[in-house]
This record gives sequence, structure tokens and C-alpha cells, in this order.
Amino acid sequence: VTSLQIYKDHPDRVEGLILINSAGFEFPEIDSLIKRSHEGENPFVVHTREDFIKFKEAIFHRKITFPFFIDDFLFEDFKNKRQDYEDISASLLMNDTNLSQGKHLIDPTEIKVRTLLIWGKSDDFFPHAIAEKVNALLPNGTLITLDQAGHVPQHEAPLQVQKAIKEFIN
Repeated sequence: VTSLQIYKDHPDRVEGLILINSAGFEFPEIDSLIKRSHEGENPFVVHTREDFIKFKEAIFHRKITFPFFIDDFLFEDFKNKRQDYEDISASLLMNDTNLSQGKHLIDPTEIKVRTLLIWGKSDDFFPHAIAEKVNALLPNGTLITLDQAGHVPQHEAPLQVQKAIKEFIN
């Protein structure tokens, strides 16, 4: 969302965009984290270990297991920061009129710079269908789909993400 907001506010200062499983594009027919947030769901707010397991399953394509002490630490950290995550989510939704109304942060057809979309095929937060629709609307877009990645392809497929970015920049 940050990159899109910067482009929206300063289009003359941006030469290109790289968006990785980006929020900020909404289509009424596609379920997304933004839509579910409007309905009161926030997967970042963890109350129980089951919530934490659901969160990890939503973020990653493959099942991620950590050593028990790391998993315990992450669970407790998420649980203890619950209010922070609620505040951040509310702020993101309410600070932009478009997002608060379930619309695009910026209409993809208005993005005139070269844009690279890198998307994990198994993203539960912002489904790949969003990437396909956005790419079709972008005047100068390129979509790279990573089949073995979810919402965080930079963690699940770092070499592929690095290669795509390198090729885009060069």
C-alpha cells in the first residue's frame, strides 16, 4: 500500500513501481483481506494458538514449522501486540477514502509508470485473481506469478523475487 500511496501523492516523482502481493486494489467479486476487514475480520489479531496457526496458514503457501520455542515466542508476541495490529489495520482502512469504501486505492489505469507485480499464487489475503485483473488494467505492467508462494513470496521464493526485480530494474 505504501508504494501505491506514494505514487498517488507524487506521480511525477516515481519512475517505476514494484508491487509484491500488494493491497490497495479491490474488486467486488473477489474476496480479499480488505473486504474481510470491513466485515470485522483481522487475521493479524491473535487471541489463541488456533488463531496463530490460521494466520500462518494464510500467509505461507506451504506449512511452516518453527522450533517450539520460536513458535511460542511468535505466538506470544502476536498475542501481546493485538491492540497494535487492530490500530494499524483500522488506520489503513480509515485513512484512505477509497479503501474505506472498498474501492481501489488508485485506479490501475491511472498508473502510467512501468509496474512489476510479483504475486504468490496461493495468497489468501489478496488472491491471485486480483493480480491478473490489475495487470490487465495497467498500461505498462508485468506480472510474475510464483506458484509455490503465498502472501510473502519474498520469504518463500527469495531468489525468484530477486531475479524478477533485477530484470525489471535492468
